[in-house]
Amino acid sequence: MGNQLNIVKWAINKELPDIPKLLIDWYEVEATKQPTRSTNSALCEYLNSSHPMYSEELAAAIETWESVLQCNPPRPKTGSRKSFIEKHLKDNYSTFNKSQRDRITLILNPDKGGAPKST
Repeated sequence: MGNQLNIVKWAINKELPDIPKLLIDWYEVEATKQPTRSTNSALCEYLNSSHPMYSEELAAAIETWESVLQCNPPRPKTGSRKSFIEKHLKDNYSTFNKSQRDRITLILNPDKGGAPKST
């Protein structure tokens, strides 16, 4: 649902002329229903860096999934979505060593079979 809300919000902000009123009304209702980390403390306790069981890798994995995979990007023509994850981790978590990045990538990579086979 979050991705649809983002698309509609984007279209509304761009003031596109052909957005049906029904879609705008739907957005206004749904946008108020969505729990967010800032308003739902139980949802984000595992991301609270002061919690004694906080895991920096878990927080990075969740942030990476939300940034890279939440919108369900199509597979690239060559390789897999693994490359998107690796790039995001390298760009945003440069203090992580290769082993940490590899663990997160292994967990997040939806393309477990590797790259698509060429025909």
